[in-house]
Parts: sequence; structure tokens; C-alpha cells
Amino acid sequence: MTLLKQAMNTGRIKAKVGGPAGRALPLIAIALALAVFAALGPDAQRPAAQAASLADVSISPSSTEPGAVTRSQKTDYDADNDGLIEISNLEQLNAIRWDLIGNGQTDHNSYAAAFPNAADDSCPDHSRPGSFSGCLGYELTKDLDFDDAGSYASGVVNTAWTSGAGWQPIGSWHSRWGGTFQGNGHTISNLLINRTGNRATGLFASMGRFSSVKRLGLVDAEVSGGSG
Repeated sequence: MTLLKQAMNTGRIKAKVGGPAGRALPLIAIALALAVFAALGPDAQRPAAQAASLADVSISPSSTEPGAVTRSQKTDYDADNDGLIEISNLEQLNAIRWDLIGNGQTDHNSYAAAFPNAADDSCPDHSRPGSFSGCLGYELTKDLDFDDAGSYASGVVNTAWTSGAGWQPIGSWHSRWGGTFQGNGHTISNLLINRTGNRATGLFASMGRFSSVKRLGLVDAEVSGGSG
């Protein structure tokens, strides 16, 4: 009866115990209702307040589309932050022909395929006169071998590079390599170039004024080109 008295004193329930026959609410029914009311707890006792609080909650749709690559899934291709984009397979070596400056800024589809899901801030803020801020070139992270499937991202030897005319030199006489290529003491094996009509022939066709190739070894290379 304590709950009944408290409820009636606070005005939560108003009941007319006396009155016309058939209209009075039996006290046992009031007590039973209060017992259920109390057992449900404060949230059930204040439904209006709960509804108001839920109305204040805003739910924003996710900005990530299904199948999209999140920032945490993107790859930093300059993990050591030395301004040189890391090359670990021959497809990536081939892709640098579309970035002769070495800053990683190109929209060519083959480049994007070789460096998938690249983080936007992969390159640190480096700069030098006459060049872009960011990365300045590329570096090998392992030995590469044109005859070894393990040197390809695809896992399959590219026979276009191992037979016939072989490797297409990076750049040309007029479009020269202008960045830094750091071999880090690694080697490239079984390079084949058979382009007797090319004036500029080699892994790189020609070098620009500020370019460099450092600490790189060629093993069992077969290169032939023209002089005209």
C-alpha cells in the first residue's frame, strides 16, 4: 500500500475509492498496476522524456560506399619517408615510365594498377629547385629477375619482356629520366633489350641533368641498340 499512497500523494494516479456502484476502481487492481509500473523501471515511467531524448539523436549515413577502400587499407609506398617510392616487382619498375620526374603524380591507368590503393600522403614534403615537393624518385627493395615469376606482382613471367624486342627502355632521347633511382645494392637480372633501331637504349633510355641511378647492379643483361 505504500506505493499506492505515494502515487496518490504525488498525483500519478487518481482514484475514487467510493462512489457509484460499478465505477469505483478496486484497490487491488490499483496495487497490481503500481507493482508492474515500478518493476519496469525509470525508463518505462518516463516514456515522454525517453521519446524526447531519442528525437534529439541524429544518425549520419556512412561516407564509405560498399567496397570502397578506407584510409587504413591504403598503402604507403614510401614507408621509410626518404622521398623515394618503393619498388618490389617488375610491374612497378615498368610503371615509372609514366612518371619520369619521380614524384608519383600521374593518372596513367597502368601506373595506378602497379601501385594500387596508394595513400594520398605517401610522400613527405621534400623539395628542391626545379622539382615538385613530395617524392623525388624510386628505390628497389629487393632483387628483381625478368626470368623469375616471383619478381612479378602477377606471379607470371611477362614473355614480352623476355623475348623478341624485350624491355622497352624507360623514357626516350627527348623524354629523359629526371628523378633519382636508388638500387640500394640490389640487382636486376636477365634484362633483354633488342632494339637496334633505337638511338637511346638501356634500362633508362637517357638521363636528365638532375637525374641519377645509384647502387644498382645488372646481371646477365643482353642489350643491343642503334647509334643513329
